[in-house]
Amino acid sequence: MWKLLAITLVGCGLAGCGVMPVERPQATLVCHNANCAGATEPTADNTLAALDASLALQYRGRPAIDGMEVDTLWDRSRSTCIFAHHFGQLAGPPALGMDAAERVATHLLQSGPVSWSGDRFFIKIELKAEVLIDGTSHSDEEVGHHLACVFDMADRIIAAARQNSIALELGFDSEKVSLLRAITKHARWPGKEPFEDVSLRLIANVASQGLEPTDLPSLQGDSTSEGVDVLAFHATRIPTKVVDDYAALGATLMLWMQDAAPETLDAMRTYEPRYVVTNEATLFRRWGEQ
Repeated sequence: MWKLLAITLVGCGLAGCGVMPVERPQATLVCHNANCAGATEPTADNTLAALDASLALQYRGRPAIDGMEVDTLWDRSRSTCIFAHHFGQLAGPPALGMDAAERVATHLLQSGPVSWSGDRFFIKIELKAEVLIDGTSHSDEEVGHHLACVFDMADRIIAAARQNSIALELGFDSEKVSLLRAITKHARWPGKEPFEDVSLRLIANVASQGLEPTDLPSLQGDSTSEGVDVLAFHATRIPTKVVDDYAALGATLMLWMQDAAPETLDAMRTYEPRYVVTNEATLFRRWGEQ
């Protein structure tokens, strides 16, 4: 991971301000909840309008983001896979998971750069653990339906990336580790490196139940292992020691947030996460230039 040298003002007071160099890591910047084109507005999370605006977001004449997060729910009441953050958000007929995948695929097929880096893109597909508004979990049959949906989404996005020679990293994410284990046991699981320039990854919350010592090789970058590859954490919601322990083991980290806060920027400097998932993409681009 390379770093950008930044200048930070220190020691401001009656004597004035001095300057000191600060190394600032460059992480993969991912749009949180498909909603990072404007001010943080949770009601717009995982909506097609916000997804379209976020994919179109530009900064200094380039796409502002490196990648996108889209959430999926298996909706028991409708027997379908939907694109939404939670059931309480729904005020009418929901968009489908494949609707979001098609938007991302269309973006990857466009001419010109598709991300800040140009011809590389990261997509994170989250599998929510509830199937009803009261938090009811999947039945075994519903797990199968949900996995079929996200594999369909992944296939569409991968096909578009390959058609346009885009290097793609696709992460399946869930706070329920058993859903991630089910992905790698599914008949459609192609392994973590199914094609040249296509990588599949598994992402869990750093505090999730079900992480095992056997996940450590993949967390340290071994793509031949079927374990969890990336641990996501929030700077103010996860005890620092938990993150410190995994960082000391060399685990690949993903920092997520809604609004940036001093703790967020401190975590960027302390842990140098490989991925940053935020609703404030433009703010982070500006911060990286300071």
